[in-house]
Amino acid sequence: MSKLTYLSPYSMSNTSYSWYALRVKARYEQTIASVLEEKGYATLSPTYSTKRVWSDRVKTVQVPLFAGYLFCAFEAHSRLPIVTTPGVLHILGTEAGPTAVDTAEIAAVTALVRSGLKAQPCPYLMPGQRVYLDAGPLAGVEGVVITQNNRQQLVISITLLQRAVAAEVDPRWVRPIKGSLAKDPIPVSKSADVYRSTPAPKSANGYQVRTAGEWPARIRSGSKY
Repeated sequence: MSKLTYLSPYSMSNTSYSWYALRVKARYEQTIASVLEEKGYATLSPTYSTKRVWSDRVKTVQVPLFAGYLFCAFEAHSRLPIVTTPGVLHILGTEAGPTAVDTAEIAAVTALVRSGLKAQPCPYLMPGQRVYLDAGPLAGVEGVVITQNNRQQLVISITLLQRAVAAEVDPRWVRPIKGSLAKDPIPVSKSADVYRSTPAPKSANGYQVRTAGEWPARIRSGSKY
């Protein structure tokens, strides 16, 4: 497991705008975040250190926690400076427009970044028992606890991306939330998206959409909001 680090100085600043997930060019997440920050936007693009084996050596490198994505706070109706930024492919959302990331989820990722706990990407979890941490560096954060290799880990999920990260936690910090289930990802049967590599029909408001039956197995690059 790798230690989570944070490279962007502006992402933790307070903002009154909603946070949105941007699909960006792979391996350019930090560069694009820096460009957006120069434009005056708050971004969140955490990385973690991991060891990579090369032919002649083992090297510790920084890689994005959410590869191919970064978070940015802005006014949805004034997004032209965002989508025209080189390397930004599109803003995640539905036929109705960009979809804001849950504020609690952004707060949880921010708390994880600040905590200094070891973390790494993990598979997105389907609904399950949610817990609340009432002690430790993540006190006040909600998530789902799983057991892996006889160790308890807190899973923090980003519903819109259907991505998650996990960090080891002390079992004494955890308090179950009775009657509470983890949030579902966006239901395939009730959603549409704008991510396709070929032209798609347009809805009344002009956005390209994909019907429920055409929901892609993974997010593809394509039209911008």
